[in-house]
Amino acid sequence: MGQTRAMTPLVLTLVLMIAVKAVTCLQSFHQEPQYTEVNPGQSAVLHCKVNSKAGQCSWQKDGYPIGPEKNKYEWANEAEMDRGDCSLRVLGADLKYDDGLWSCQVTASSFQTQDALRSVPAPLVVRVVPEPPQIVYSSVAIASGRNLTARLEDLVTVQCTSAGGNPPAAIRWFVGEEDLTAHATQQNISDSDVPRTWTAVSTLRHTFLRRQAGSYLRCVALHQAWESQSQDTIARLDLQYAPELSIVAPTTEDLEDNVSAAVLQCRVDANPPAKVVWRFAAAGTGRGEEYFVEQLEFRPVARQNSGTYECEASNHIGKSRPLSVTLDIKYAPRIYRVHPTRHVTVSLHNSTSLECEAEANPPPSYRWLQTRGPQPSTVRGSGGRLTLENVTYEHRGRYICLATNVINGEERADRSEPVHLKVVGPPQMRRAAEPLQLPLGMVPAVRGQQAVLEQRFCSDPAPSRVTWLWDDQRLQAGHVRGRFVADEVVQDSAEACYKTRLRIQSAGPADEQEYVIIVENPLGSDRHALALQVKGVQLLAEPVSMVTVMAIAGSGLLLLIVLIAIICHAFKKGQCCFSHKGGFKPTDIESEKADTNGHGEAAGRNGLGAIPPDALYAGPKKPPQGIASYEFCGEEDDRADRPTVYSTSCGGGGGIIYADLQLPRASNNGSMRKLRQARRPGRQVEDTAPSAAPPAVEYAVIKFPSKAGVEGERTQV
Repeated sequence: MGQTRAMTPLVLTLVLMIAVKAVTCLQSFHQEPQYTEVNPGQSAVLHCKVNSKAGQCSWQKDGYPIGPEKNKYEWANEAEMDRGDCSLRVLGADLKYDDGLWSCQVTASSFQTQDALRSVPAPLVVRVVPEPPQIVYSSVAIASGRNLTARLEDLVTVQCTSAGGNPPAAIRWFVGEEDLTAHATQQNISDSDVPRTWTAVSTLRHTFLRRQAGSYLRCVALHQAWESQSQDTIARLDLQYAPELSIVAPTTEDLEDNVSAAVLQCRVDANPPAKVVWRFAAAGTGRGEEYFVEQLEFRPVARQNSGTYECEASNHIGKSRPLSVTLDIKYAPRIYRVHPTRHVTVSLHNSTSLECEAEANPPPSYRWLQTRGPQPSTVRGSGGRLTLENVTYEHRGRYICLATNVINGEERADRSEPVHLKVVGPPQMRRAAEPLQLPLGMVPAVRGQQAVLEQRFCSDPAPSRVTWLWDDQRLQAGHVRGRFVADEVVQDSAEACYKTRLRIQSAGPADEQEYVIIVENPLGSDRHALALQVKGVQLLAEPVSMVTVMAIAGSGLLLLIVLIAIICHAFKKGQCCFSHKGGFKPTDIESEKADTNGHGEAAGRNGLGAIPPDALYAGPKKPPQGIASYEFCGEEDDRADRPTVYSTSCGGGGGIIYADLQLPRASNNGSMRKLRQARRPGRQVEDTAPSAAPPAVEYAVIKFPSKAGVEGERTQV
């Protein structure tokens, strides 16, 4: 039993080895025939190789046995046939005899094994050059390069055919460099007229885009029989679509009447070409016109060209969306109406209106200018209508309407004919608020000189009477009364305006009062008062500003402080002209001043403390009595009004100097001021001088400090 079990694996192994050997000895294909193409007249090898070949090789074409035949069929490698190479060479390939399905067969190695072999039929194709490709659209063949006309955005179905080829040609589609083959299907149809040839038909279904219009659709047929291995044909895509428009208009610069040029161009993109029409609607009137051109030219433009221009195009595919552009022709103002014309008369203090109308683009702005004689123009108002309320004589004159606008940064203007405005009514004075009136009605005059009172007024009709009134006096223009002269009324620089003057000779304080002027004409009267102010003899300067007044007051105050400081310093140092030594008291003189001047306004207000500079002059040759043995110094001077100076030392080395002081003993204490009598207001009082006593001579001995530092003395003689 144990041996039997040990032998069982061995037996199984031997049986398995015998079975494998038996299997491996069965015939099988190492290489079967494949699809093969050959050009006519050339040779082709149909490959067939068998493993463990033991049977006989043979071939079938289209189900019929084919054996070796001289100059037609032969074994490709006869020496290797025993090792399983059953390949067959076809000589002089011919479409009629050789084109078909070929199978390689091997007989069984023995009738027991049943291992006969038969390959899958493989085509041997004897090539036939096909016809060049042809594009067909709507059953019509399109010659290469001609148009393929279709509507844009429609689904287009187009075919490309290549007939008589074997095998059938492979067809591809392109638009430019874009491959559209994926949108096509190919069908190969056997030719009934020529057996074993084919017609290749490729059908493309595609919607072409606007950007592809005018491009070329290309059909490419691929076949090995052609030397270049491909041929193609093209068709221009004539894609038709409704017009699309764009307008080329002038720049944004203003177009000026009879100056600028303008071109309007309607650019049309359409297939087939479209008809273009311009429709014009005039601005304001709506007047319409049509122009069947693509481009409108205006050289130059005119104002009647202003309006809206609409462009539209159409073809058999459809119409475009209309586009429009507006021309706004600018033109300078032209005044065509002014009302009232030429002349208008208005009563004083009434109202009136002036109207002005102008045509312009852009719309004009208005200004009303008033001119009166040589005076510059005055702007009275703006707007097409000027209303004058409460008319005065200031409103008379010529009124001109000025209409302006701006074109391309430059002002354009037109002026109307002047309208003469006349104002009639009673006289009217020019008062303080008016520019020709003197400020505040106050007339300054200088005492003793001629005073002139002048008044301007306007009157239409002319004044019939002009009268000056003051106190109980009445004086008409053109008359004289004593110192008062009323001049004739004269024409002023402005129309219907006059001036009258009253002249007062040798004006005095008594003339300071109001003077009333009354002006009359047939329509009424007006009056006005002027006040005369008489001043002393001095220059009449212009009014001083507050800053100047403050500066002068400050300077005066500063000067006063400096003077006080100097005087105080002088008293402190004991160098004032009078000293308290010698028993002299300034109150002695002050008491005398009080006796003389009842008003306390003596000429010696500042006392006798200072010796005037003119006191130190040469005097008589001999010293006065009481002063002896002093040497006379200086030159002789016979004038009695000069003081005499004596000195003990002519060398001037610090001696004593005597001065002959002529101090009058009048109650005015030597003051040169004249006393005035009290003056009643409004009256002129002549100056009177008090009677003066004969002047007495007083001498003063003045000793100045010498170089040795001796203190000087001052004594009264």
